[in-house]
Amino acid sequence: MKKLYSFILISVSQLTLFANQSPEKHVPLERLASLSSLQVNIEGTGGYQDECIQFIVRNLSNDSVHIKIEAGRKLNSLDDDEQDILVVKDKLFSLGKNQVDTISVQGYCCESSKSAPEKNSKFSIGVMAPLAWLALTHITNKFNFPKSAIQNAIWVLSDNHDIRSIPAYNNEETDQLRHTVAKILDIELPWYSFTYQSDSNHLFTGIKTHLFAEVPIDLPFQALIIPHVENKKGQIIFEGTPQHFRAGKHSLCVNIPLVQWHGEDYSLYLMEDFHTVHKKLDFNLHEIDQ
Repeated sequence: MKKLYSFILISVSQLTLFANQSPEKHVPLERLASLSSLQVNIEGTGGYQDECIQFIVRNLSNDSVHIKIEAGRKLNSLDDDEQDILVVKDKLFSLGKNQVDTISVQGYCCESSKSAPEKNSKFSIGVMAPLAWLALTHITNKFNFPKSAIQNAIWVLSDNHDIRSIPAYNNEETDQLRHTVAKILDIELPWYSFTYQSDSNHLFTGIKTHLFAEVPIDLPFQALIIPHVENKKGQIIFEGTPQHFRAGKHSLCVNIPLVQWHGEDYSLYLMEDFHTVHKKLDFNLHEIDQ
């Protein structure tokens, strides 16, 4: 638990330092609105990811203003059946005297059990999110990650989803997102992820359909790599398509169907030229204690 608090404190300190380095003194929108310097209306654009929120802002002051909408701000839906939205990137803009503008903001759902906001759904300015969430939005603000990675990382913190719902791409930048969430939760980061059954009535079903990962391999010579999965009894229950690789470093994509699997503990073997174990990776289907 000490690791968790230390990590959050360091991340939030970095976030504060980053904010203080802004060349123009952008003032948080909430502060200006509380001083009656701005008129603010917040609406959904008809989605729950990326630029799904717009701020219609009018400057009511007698001077120009420099405004900041902060990454980490949780916008509260005025409809209890629709999702709140977490802002993942800072938005800096300026308005002249009595100027009005519509500002698009990047945000993601932080209530997976509720419905996606409709177009023109209304939101309040809300509040800054909990410290653990701020540690996450600190890096989403700095880097561009795949939408699915951002969304699932947020749901891990906001809705207690399995960390293995964050796609396990063999990509240093995207891996940083997974490592950050693992540090926040103070758990070991799994090498793999799951994809889940889709349902038009639910954003997230929690029903695992496939194990997915991009596994790094390093070959001294060209080789044929064949993935297979064994259960605890050593029985082969899945065998993937053989793939030829030249000597060097590569990424092997594994996408293993989990339908009708009855056990919980398994091993993935990457067999080299049919007879040599190049790599053995263990995995399980039981829930991770977060």
